[in-house]
Amino acid sequence: MSAKAPEPRPLPGPLMGEFAPIALPAPLGGFPVVHKANPAALTRHIDPMQLRDWLSRPTATSAAIQISGVDYPSHEEAKTVIDHLRSALVELTGCRTVEVSAPIAAHRYDGGLMHPLPSTFFAHNISEWATRKLKRQISWSTKAIAFFVYDLRPSIPELLFPLHGFTHRDSRELETVVKQTLRQPEYRNFTLSLALDNPEFTGQRPDKVFDVLMCSIQVRVIDLLPSGTLVANVYGKSPTTSPQLWCVWRDVLGDVEYRSSFAHVGRRRLGELSCAGCHGADHLLTCCPYEKILGWHGVGAGSPPDQH
Repeated sequence: MSAKAPEPRPLPGPLMGEFAPIALPAPLGGFPVVHKANPAALTRHIDPMQLRDWLSRPTATSAAIQISGVDYPSHEEAKTVIDHLRSALVELTGCRTVEVSAPIAAHRYDGGLMHPLPSTFFAHNISEWATRKLKRQISWSTKAIAFFVYDLRPSIPELLFPLHGFTHRDSRELETVVKQTLRQPEYRNFTLSLALDNPEFTGQRPDKVFDVLMCSIQVRVIDLLPSGTLVANVYGKSPTTSPQLWCVWRDVLGDVEYRSSFAHVGRRRLGELSCAGCHGADHLLTCCPYEKILGWHGVGAGSPPDQH
């Protein structure tokens, strides 16, 4: 007589302290990176007094949050978003002390609001372990709301600038054009001068430092539909840890003409791209990678708003 098969073991229940299973799991390889256009992208044009108060909160228990599909909210919209976001954070983390604030736009000297209007919300009074996990994953999606969690303080982005004017769309060819231009002595020496105070490069030969920086340069081509305009986004590792010096480096390299005998001339595109969904600065909503994620709740889950 054959032995009786053992009873299957039940699946373990959720462990105390873990996040509640209400959020969409990260896809294989993780969620797409949301690229910003400058180190102060999250805090730009927020009312100075509000920003001062936000920055006074401990970084370990607070976070900057951008909501998928939500820009600067009206008073009524702000209350609804705050309620949904706070409920999601409480359910995710178990932290019932969490508080959420909506952005207040800074004013110009003539009394008008500064543009682009801010879209960053702020959450604080979260436990340290929950704050770390929220920021580590960054992208969160529940049935009610989808959002992106960051440190409020400036962070140097990988995105440098978009180029337009090229007639070819081969990313590898355009990447070669960009690297050949940046290897010219004046741009090479300028880049290396900014790396002198970077602890990561202490004691390394200039040639090796420059090779590391050039190896990080990437070009990715997108079509801006419906216009069909070809844009080549340039990404790269910063030679400096200073957000201010990074802006100088970005602007100097952005003033360069990237010439090719076969792909014509690439010039920095004036005006930032802005995705109405993830708030990324290297594409529009029509090219948003979050649109392709099954189960992602946000602009793509319903009727998209007017494209920015």
